[in-house]
Amino acid sequence: MNLKQNLENHYKAFDRTKLEPDPLQFLHMFKDERDIEVVGLISFNLCLR
Repeated sequence: MNLKQNLENHYKAFDRTKLEPDPLQFLHMFKDERDIEVVGLISFNLCLR
């Protein structure tokens, strides 16, 4: 199994309902990859405070 397949399997098995109150929950509110990247950067920076 290559890395891509391995990561895809983990992604599919991940239960997104357990994200709350993790800041990663906000990433799943967006579809556009650019929006996800910006929200991820903002969430990361807010976690550092």
